[in-house]
Amino acid sequence: MPKVKAIQTGFYRGARKRVGEVFEVEKGEKASWFVPADEAPTGPKARGRADSTSSTDPKSGSGSSDEQAGDDLQ
Repeated sequence: MPKVKAIQTGFYRGARKRVGEVFEVEKGEKASWFVPADEAPTGPKARGRADSTSSTDPKSGSGSSDEQAGDDLQ
């Protein structure tokens, strides 16, 4: 029985298999949520931008909450 690795959560023979779990299946068994254990997974990639143009400046935006307006002080 060949070993496979789950690349998504799935069920096999009534048991839940989580991402990264290695288990044995019947020879010839195929599913979209697991790959052979010796094969690199080609599953979903990480989302997000590849470049670093996103702003991490905490003062960007319309309101910065760490400063009080002068008319709020009494």
